[in-house]
Amino acid sequence: MTFLYPQFLILLLPLLWLYFKYFRRPGMVGIVRLLILLLIPFAMAQPQIFYKGAGRILLVLVDRSASMPPDSEKRIKEALDFIMGEKKDDDKVGILSFGEETVIESLPSTRPSFSDFGLATNQSASNLAHALEVASKILGNQKGKVLIISDGKYTGQNPLSLAHTFGLKKIPISFRYLGSIVGNDVAIRDLTLPTKVEMGKPFQFSLVAESNLDTQGILEIYREGKLIIQVPKKIKVGRNLYYFRDILPQGGSFVYLAKFRVQKDEYLQNNLALGVVQSVGTRRVLVVTEKGEEDNFTRALRAAKIPITVISPEKMPASLASLDKYKAICLENVSALKMLESIKNIPSFVEDLGGGLFITGGKQSFGAGGYYKSPLDPILPVSMELKKEHHKLKAAIAIALDRSGSMSASVGGGKTKMDLANMGTASVIELMTEWDEVSVIAVDSSPHVIVSMQQVGDQKSEIISKALSIQSKGGGIFTYTALKAAAKEVLKSSLETRHII
Repeated sequence: MTFLYPQFLILLLPLLWLYFKYFRRPGMVGIVRLLILLLIPFAMAQPQIFYKGAGRILLVLVDRSASMPPDSEKRIKEALDFIMGEKKDDDKVGILSFGEETVIESLPSTRPSFSDFGLATNQSASNLAHALEVASKILGNQKGKVLIISDGKYTGQNPLSLAHTFGLKKIPISFRYLGSIVGNDVAIRDLTLPTKVEMGKPFQFSLVAESNLDTQGILEIYREGKLIIQVPKKIKVGRNLYYFRDILPQGGSFVYLAKFRVQKDEYLQNNLALGVVQSVGTRRVLVVTEKGEEDNFTRALRAAKIPITVISPEKMPASLASLDKYKAICLENVSALKMLESIKNIPSFVEDLGGGLFITGGKQSFGAGGYYKSPLDPILPVSMELKKEHHKLKAAIAIALDRSGSMSASVGGGKTKMDLANMGTASVIELMTEWDEVSVIAVDSSPHVIVSMQQVGDQKSEIISKALSIQSKGGGIFTYTALKAAAKEVLKSSLETRHII
């Protein structure tokens, strides 16, 4: 049993004094009065009882890189022996070792068959992110825990992004530092957050830091990337425990990051800790309108007592954790071109987190709004491709490309400026329908019509091939000449919508 507000238990002493001084009575009346007085501080302290479920899964990720201390394997085996001895009969333990690659030493089992490390792994790197990816695949949808035994150094992708994914799955990650501390070091050992809290109600969380010197530092707590706590803290040799409180104003998952800024700390890599809290309550509906303003649709939702948040496309949350605060997303006649980065997480919000998605039609929506071949296209029940009957939406586009001598300059990756221009042209043509019309012109000192204005039809691949074959031929940059030639091509079309690129 633990208490959310243990400080209220101190009231037991004055209440006992009051009882014996003023309220003491003989017999059952006295006993009832005493029990009532004792229950008051216990109720204010909010006792919490946690029941441990059976059959838990623990995945141990062991760092075997060259940066680990010489006696690390011996100490790791001692730690693994301790884990095996302490686990319950129906608990499962799995062991993964990692360097540049990850090796599965033992899959989760009630009787893991581990005696020594098997296959060797390249010790020139410490790819913790890859080890976390493998651990995530092994656990799948099962609940479990992950223990990392490492010196805190890593190579490759930042593992914090993978830790965020584990947080959303409610899989805690613990870290056991195993390194040779030869200098000053302050390390965050644990950030303890409740798994779930009630929306709008205060909750307490704690942080444990260990130090090998007496010093002081600045402790910062971030929620969803926003600094919410910044306080100076004295740090003593040994274990330091700090308590904090916070309130979550709305439902969803919230990522917390703790960071210690300490002078004379020679090991900064262990000064971070990450955790996730799930706020339980009425989640809002996120409504995205063209200008982020109220309209008839949003007023109708409010009239139906549906809590909503109205924003513009430019303010669309970019992270999956930020979207998890909402139970549904409504895109009200907004163009996907204004949300190119933020809409990438909407499919995962719908398919993995079970969020709702509602899209209204209009001139800025669906096919006309760039939804075709966007991240939203695969999850929508209707095709985003513009059909033949959409006469007013057909477009004629003339694309003029500079092919002067400077376009042969390299841009890295074995590509030239001309290659990038050709690829951009091909991307435009790829998005066009068979009823659209297109013209491609290469311009140096004079215009050269590569593709005369024509309907795309079934020749899209052939037109793209011609665009990709344009080469820099030298000459100057004649912008007016390019525009004049493009205008001449556009005027060949009778479509209402005509563009020059």
